[in-house]
Amino acid sequence: MLAISRILLDDNHEIAFLTGIAFRDRIEASGAQFLALPPTLISTGGIFSRRFPN
Repeated sequence: MLAISRILLDDNHEIAFLTGIAFRDRIEASGAQFLALPPTLISTGGIFSRRFPN
């Protein structure tokens, strides 16, 4: 996804990622905007973990 975002950013598109904080540095380094998911969605026992268990 980051490779594709770089291509789009080079063409002056605005790119934002809504994801976990673990990806923040890589996303911001690519030039895209980082939007953090609420911790309740990504934490162990959160809504996301319950709906999509390993």
